Amino acid sequence: PTEIVSRVSKGKLSAEFNKLAEQHKPPKPAIVYCPACEEVPYCSETCRTEGFKLHHAALCTSTMTTEGKKAMEQFIEYPWQQGGVDYTDTHNLTLRLVARCISEYRTGTVKVLAEAFQPLAQLIKAPIDRFHFSFLLRPDSVDEAKAWHDFLVHRNRPEYAPDVVKAELAEGNTTKLEMVTKGYKWMVSALNLTAEEQAVVTPTVWSETLGAVLLNGQERTPNSPYTLFMRKVRDNADPTFLRDFHTKIKEKGYDPKDFRQSTKGQAIYPIGCLFNHSCQPSLEILYDDDLNNETLVAVCKTPISVGDELCISYIDEDLDFRARQQQLEEHYLFRCGCPKCKKEAPLW
Repeated sequence: PTEIVSRVSKGKLSAEFNKLAEQHKPPKPAIVYCPACEEVPYCSETCRTEGFKLHHAALCTSTMTTEGKKAMEQFIEYPWQQGGVDYTDTHNLTLRLVARCISEYRTGTVKVLAEAFQPLAQLIKAPIDRFHFSFLLRPDSVDEAKAWHDFLVHRNRPEYAPDVVKAELAEGNTTKLEMVTKGYKWMVSALNLTAEEQAVVTPTVWSETLGAVLLNGQERTPNSPYTLFMRKVRDNADPTFLRDFHTKIKEKGYDPKDFRQSTKGQAIYPIGCLFNHSCQPSLEILYDDDLNNETLVAVCKTPISVGDELCISYIDEDLDFRARQQQLEEHYLFRCGCPKCKKEAPLW
């Protein structure tokens, strides 16, 4: 939290915050680093051992060649923009998923490489060139009726939708094939895949895993260290001190909310991704804020009887029929025929 306050305020609020931090200094965790690369920290020796088996065996820079390290830097720094859509988080999670499978094989956790990929193979997936997010590209000024008309005209060939075509023809844009080729090349070099491993992790598998992340991934933003720290001190610190501290922040032109900014990324929840969709879901998906906004919790929205299918909504179910249909078809590749959509379809 001290680093966040210093960075956001450019050092101008460090003194005030340091007083608070000194009064409520939490015990230092026992940080354990990877002994090989000395770069990746873990909370314990047990965590380090498990982390090595799960992904770090393939991602440890100590095992990378010079070319592999350069490829990893290129992969991380590359702006994964294609057709007006940002696929950065998609690529980062895909790399981690592949690294996990490779690590499990190299550490002997599984004896057959294909076995390590079984969990990924069971995810619903599609090549990334199947995805066209025209609903994300549509200008706000476009009339809803026209947008719906364009969607219906091009729903069987979404690559020809006007907004998609415009984004694909934009200066500097790369094709999805070029994006897949570039990502696969850097991944193979960074993880130093053998011929045996490349026979399993083919360009097609890479493309389908990117698609699996798009179909199953959930974007998450854990609480920042500042937020977690303030929660701990709120019950013990003098309320007047905290109020005065935040007043000083505002007087100096800063918004306390800026200190709550955190990292963001994507995750796949093995159980959560098994639920089918309904625009009248029986479950609502929440994320437990007490567990750093990362733990998925399913809460019943309606009475459920034995044998009833448990469904969630992949999108905002309060959107109108047109918006729901387009988002589901372009992002999740299916036409929804839930009771709500069947009831509303004749109206459009």
